[in-house]
Amino acid sequence: MNKPKYQIVEGKETKAVAVKIQSAPFSGMIVRFGKVGVRENGNSAQLAFDFDVIKGKLPKNKAKFSRLENTLGDILVDILENNMNEVEFLGGDD
Repeated sequence: MNKPKYQIVEGKETKAVAVKIQSAPFSGMIVRFGKVGVRENGNSAQLAFDFDVIKGKLPKNKAKFSRLENTLGDILVDILENNMNEVEFLGGDD
């Protein structure tokens, strides 16, 4: 995993938590993660997630969009691995 630089930020009015990317080529982009899940495929698993762009623009080029998804996936894995005590899980009754 190529660990991108990022900062956890909070909306001034909404207090919503988001991520500000600090690594090129997406420096300055602010993204909020939505649903996060794991897709199992035999003996492997893939992280699946939704996201909303708060600041910045989605790349129109398919390769750059894929790079953004990979960057966000790396950030999400880092957040989950290093901040499990601070992550709030929502939904479900269990």
